[in-house]
Amino acid sequence: KKTAENLSILAGDLALVWADELFWSSGTDSKFLMKVKPYFDQLRQEVIFGQTSDLVLGKNSNENDILKMYEYKTARYSFVRPLQLGAKLAGASANELKILNDYATPVGIAFQIQDDILGTFGKNSGKDSDSDIKEEKETLLIYYIRKQITDNSKQREKFDEIFSNKNASEKDIAWVRNLIKESGALKYYDGSANGVYTGTWNTSTQAATNADEDIVKDIDNSGWYRTDRLTGLQVANAGTAVNVDITKIEVWEDGPAAG
Repeated sequence: KKTAENLSILAGDLALVWADELFWSSGTDSKFLMKVKPYFDQLRQEVIFGQTSDLVLGKNSNENDILKMYEYKTARYSFVRPLQLGAKLAGASANELKILNDYATPVGIAFQIQDDILGTFGKNSGKDSDSDIKEEKETLLIYYIRKQITDNSKQREKFDEIFSNKNASEKDIAWVRNLIKESGALKYYDGSANGVYTGTWNTSTQAATNADEDIVKDIDNSGWYRTDRLTGLQVANAGTAVNVDITKIEVWEDGPAAG
């Protein structure tokens, strides 16, 4: 086990080296890369901070602690910084970068909330629907339960026995899922995620309109982000930025092309 842990640390170190190598050998003019390097560095620092928070947050964490962890490990890493990197390469203004931040941060948090729900209730989603419970993930769903059930109660005692038990039975997992539903946590946070997305879409689009900007040109309810201002930057609702290419413009009309 010790050897595996040490190899994992070294693999992470190597990945950071490779990331730098890919960045500087991308073929993009170095004068442009120098402009976006601070965003690239921040992206990596922020995701490490977020993942560290994910590991150390305990049962005394509050809602703000968890939301901040979501912001750093998901929103900034998968939404804000990739958008800003592409925008900066395309010559975006400070105001355009702020609009992207204001849009992408809450959308990234909403994405993570939905991901947590899939991690507990998802079927055929590609995720183990019992992993978050067995791995003692301090999600908003779990925070809500802790807030609702009384300390030292039989219900709390049973929950504590199951939560983080890697050998928990399917029956035990089903009991926790039912508790999440009965507590109102599922309904509350599922609604919060959808509300965050809708509110952000309206706010960001209005901000872009008021500023006479084209940066938030076409965000539809499916979650696809596309623009002819962010040259070659394509972002899907899966939260991954791909095809950053400042030599051409690609605009998705109805989602990504096959392949």
